Amino acid sequence: MDDSNKQLILKEIETWRKSRLLPAEYCDFLSNLYAEGESLQPDSSQHSWRPLIEWKRLLLSLAGSTILVLLVLHFTSFPSWMQIGFLLTGTILFYFLAFRLPLPFHSLRVGFLTIGSLLVAADGYLLAERLRLLESPAWSLSALVVVLLIWVVTGAAGESRMIVTAAWIGIGALYEFALIYMRNIGFDDYAFNSLYWLIFAAVSMGLGVFLGRNRLFIAPVWAVSAVVALLAPDFLFLFSGSKPYFLVDTVAFLKISLIVTAVVVFREGIKNWLDRFRNPEYNKKK
Repeated sequence: MDDSNKQLILKEIETWRKSRLLPAEYCDFLSNLYAEGESLQPDSSQHSWRPLIEWKRLLLSLAGSTILVLLVLHFTSFPSWMQIGFLLTGTILFYFLAFRLPLPFHSLRVGFLTIGSLLVAADGYLLAERLRLLESPAWSLSALVVVLLIWVVTGAAGESRMIVTAAWIGIGALYEFALIYMRNIGFDDYAFNSLYWLIFAAVSMGLGVFLGRNRLFIAPVWAVSAVVALLAPDFLFLFSGSKPYFLVDTVAFLKISLIVTAVVVFREGIKNWLDRFRNPEYNKKK
C-alpha cells in the first residue's frame, strides 16, 4: 500500500477514535495494522490540551455537584415560586438530556425520562398547592390526571413502556377513586363496577389497536391494560371481602372463558402483532 493511501486510512481511524465510533482498543489495533510496524507519532498539537480539558471537566463536575447539594439541603427554605422554578429547570434539563443528546444506551434515556417525570409530579404538586387547588378534590384529581397524561406522552415519545405503564396504572387508580368518592360505588358493587370498568377496558383496547396501527412502541401496554381492566371488578369484589353470588360467578367465568378463547383462536395474530414491536426497524420513520 502506498504512503498516501496509508496516511488517509490512518487519519480516518483517528477520526473514528475522536468521534468514538469505535472503541479506542479497536482503533489502536487498526492503526498498528495499517502502520505495518512503523511508530505512530501522535499529533502533539491535538493532545497538548487534553490534561487541561480533563481538569476543566473535573472542576465543572465538582461545581455542579456542590450547587446540587446546596439546592437539595436548602430547598425547603426557598420561596415556593423559586422551588417551582428550580424543579421546572431540572425537568427541562433532564428532558433535554434524554431527547437531544446521543445516548449510548436506551436505559440511560429511560433513566433521564424517569427523573424528569418525577420532577413534573413534584412541580405539579407545588404549583397546585400554591394555587390552592388541593383544597378541592375535583381540582386535585384534575391536576393528577394532567401530570399522568404528561407521563404518558413522555413515555410514548421516549419509547418507555415502564413510564407509560406507571402512568396508566395511576389513571386507573384515579378512575376507581372517582367511582368511589363521586359516584359512591363501592368495591362490592359488582354490577356498576363491571359497567364502568368495561368502558375503561374499551378505551384501553381502542388505544392499543389505534396506536398499534401507527407503529408506536408502547401500544402493547394498552392492550394488556384492557385485559386487566376487564377483570378489575372481579379483583375489587374479592378485596371487598363479600361473599360471591351467582351473578359474580357467572360473569367472571364468562370473562375468563372469553379471554382464553380469544388467545387460543387468535394466537397467531397476537404473536405476529407482538413480534412487530420487537423488531428494531418497526418504530423507525419511513
